[in-house]
Amino acid sequence: MKKIIISLLSVFLSLSAFAQGEFVIKGTLKNVADGTVILLMKQDGGFGMQVSLDTIRNGKFMFKWKMENEKEKYSLYPDPKGIELPSMSLDIWVKPGSIIEVTGNNKWIYTWDVKSDIPEQIERSKFIKINKADWDKCQYVGVEENTTAKGNLETLRKKALTDSLKKLTKTILHRIVLKEIELLKQKPIKTIAGIEVLNRAVTEMKNENNKSKLSELKRIYQQLTKHQKESSEGYNIYTLLYPPKTVKVGDMMVDGDLFDLDGNKHNLAEYKGKYILLDFWNSGCGACIMKFPDLADIHEKQKDKLSIIGINMNTLAAWKIGNQFAKITWTNLNDRKEYAGLATKYKLKATPHYVFISPEGKILFTTSYWEELVKNMAEYIKD
Repeated sequence: MKKIIISLLSVFLSLSAFAQGEFVIKGTLKNVADGTVILLMKQDGGFGMQVSLDTIRNGKFMFKWKMENEKEKYSLYPDPKGIELPSMSLDIWVKPGSIIEVTGNNKWIYTWDVKSDIPEQIERSKFIKINKADWDKCQYVGVEENTTAKGNLETLRKKALTDSLKKLTKTILHRIVLKEIELLKQKPIKTIAGIEVLNRAVTEMKNENNKSKLSELKRIYQQLTKHQKESSEGYNIYTLLYPPKTVKVGDMMVDGDLFDLDGNKHNLAEYKGKYILLDFWNSGCGACIMKFPDLADIHEKQKDKLSIIGINMNTLAAWKIGNQFAKITWTNLNDRKEYAGLATKYKLKATPHYVFISPEGKILFTTSYWEELVKNMAEYIKD
């Protein structure tokens, strides 16, 4: 249910330059107001790029877009600046030449019907079907929560109502996941859509510390193919089910294979001898990129004493897009495991995340706050 969705300026999107073919998405809707804007987002891991938009007129919308690969994942997302719609999206898989038909009788976009012969879409639809009523309730509650947050209610009343709605969402999601687990037990996972469902189930049961269900999910995970286990979702599921050893302040840094944009392999040990600053970031993290000019300034002033190592958390494609506007002048690497690699060992919960390491390799402090980073670094590195 949680999804990172970031709009990028179209100037960074050159998808059509190497296009193999076009796809078409046609929408026919009832009970959704004309004038509603729908965004078309290209999905890459947890990173979304806005590629087009259309306005509903006479209950219809349409997208035609060129694609690079044999199969790609997109999503339809309501414009957050528009009328009150649920903050969820409809995942759609496409191939060159696909003509995808979307129909809906209400504004609950996550459960609109998608007519497609693509295996990922078929598998997703099976999971949606068993929980359609609850997913619609979840979207309704989400709209109510957003409306409450924007309202003029007295602060304590607003908080109480918001907390109540969050609790209701949690109850509904728990019910959804339990049904999904039963379906996962009945039928082998065939596509990435099923793995995404497994990922959600493991995440929710982990949060609830439901050991019985986690045992069932471990058995489902073991039935995945090698290729499925090596997907980014597969890596994430593994780290949730079998948590790696993490490091804390005072421990020696943990290392791993990291790659630059040219595919050359590196290790953190190469940079020992100076202070090391690890900057975990992703291409859709505005707070990360906003501080890059400041990092560039620190890098230029302190490069004799400090090695800054940016560790990107995206897929290669999304990393390259982020790199077009990040203008990184320091070391720029990626371990190709997104949030299931080094990030788990350094207890990453969100980006940006900074880890400051001594020349000998000992972790001196970690923080997600720029002001704290600058203040603490000044204790070790003098101008």
